[in-house]
Amino acid sequence: MSVNVRFMSWNVAMGPTHGTSLDAVADLINQENPDIVCMQEMTRPYVDYVISRLYALGWHTRGLNTNAISYTWVITISSLDFGNAVMGRVPITFGDAVFLPSDGSSEARAILRANAAIPGLGTVWVYSTHVSPSGGTSQLGAALNWAKSGLPGAPRRVVCGDFNYDNDRDEMKATWLNPPGPPQPDTPWVSPFTPALSGDSFPGNAPTAWIDYAFVVSPTVSVTAAGVRTNKVSDHGAVLVNTTIA
Repeated sequence: MSVNVRFMSWNVAMGPTHGTSLDAVADLINQENPDIVCMQEMTRPYVDYVISRLYALGWHTRGLNTNAISYTWVITISSLDFGNAVMGRVPITFGDAVFLPSDGSSEARAILRANAAIPGLGTVWVYSTHVSPSGGTSQLGAALNWAKSGLPGAPRRVVCGDFNYDNDRDEMKATWLNPPGPPQPDTPWVSPFTPALSGDSFPGNAPTAWIDYAFVVSPTVSVTAAGVRTNKVSDHGAVLVNTTIA
């Protein structure tokens, strides 16, 4: 059996800090109609508000039709209740999270693992992370290598986030080598640890850099379409990925 699942990964940048409303955040999610949304740079009250708006718009009644919205969370700035989330119109529960090596700033960096229970299929592990632009390869390596290890067997995994590394950076590609190796010119992506070819995502309204990704980390997850929704709601475009999961 296989199920079609649509993912969104979006550094929302707290929406209102860019002069837009949380209603605009919810409206864009509703328009693009993903089943699972990985968000970065959001506060928990903001996520709660977006969910209330999505209920009003009927987003929860479409797609996989579980008729409810749930999410899980990891806090990276406790004073602001700020961090990364995985939200979906399927049952979403907390799996695990790890904090990445510090870059010396006041904001911690983490990668969240959530259990998404897909009706008729079972668990898909969904990750949401936000790597610091000054965190270097230590943060990048810690996030991606944790995501591709630590679970028994060959579970279905989709790894999303703002990695702050453009796609032509060899460090980004080398992180996925197994076993890991030093960056080399034109290092290829290594299957099955491959990104959906979504394209440039930053800045949000006229992107020129590909720094937001959705990685497929399972041979049973196939990407059927990928792209970026440009917008003025955030300073990042929203990565959209259609998958077929077996």
